[in-house]
Amino acid sequence: MCVAALFMSQPGHTPVVRPVIAPMRWLLYAASTLVFLAGLQLTVFTEQTDTYFAWTITPPLTAAFLGAAYWAAVPVEVIAARQTIWAKARVAVPAIWLFTTLTLVATLLHFGKFHFSSSVASAQGAAWFWLAIYVGVPVVMLLIGWLQIRTPGGDPPRGPPAAIWMRALVLGQGVGMLAFGVGLFAIPDIIAPSWPWTLTTLTARAIGAWLIGIGVA
Repeated sequence: MCVAALFMSQPGHTPVVRPVIAPMRWLLYAASTLVFLAGLQLTVFTEQTDTYFAWTITPPLTAAFLGAAYWAAVPVEVIAARQTIWAKARVAVPAIWLFTTLTLVATLLHFGKFHFSSSVASAQGAAWFWLAIYVGVPVVMLLIGWLQIRTPGGDPPRGPPAAIWMRALVLGQGVGMLAFGVGLFAIPDIIAPSWPWTLTTLTARAIGAWLIGIGVA
């Protein structure tokens, strides 16, 4: 390893940069498609989640908020998928994994609120599709992530850092979202009343999962 490092540091030799592997790229594209569809359901059928979504969301304002969160994730995942260098794409991956894992936990904690046995076929189908996605994506992402980090190469040289005020602003926003998200997810009965509108325990945890994922990113 030392000999290789010395060799690659010589003039005329460019260090190998770790690329985004094809499975990771397609996983990110698939994730962007799924969040687009979820956002479409929650935005178009805001008042019909009892028919077209995995569980009934009340009030409709919460459905619209969650729909906006899903749609906001679309460009993040598409941009990450289009990168050729792993260092430029990886910021999205831990956030996606954490969000999907926490959403699976929330689903299992509130299993009875989902439309798994609904008499409405569209609602029942949405519930089972939801469960399949949130069980499958974290596992697949771990496996592909393991392959990704084992791919030969390193990070490219970093550019100049952002201004201190910008870093402080982003850090403060991230810490605030992370702290509030943890509160909504872990102790929803205590933290949810501070939300601008009424949240159920399930919707508090669903929003908390989003805030934690974004805060970590």
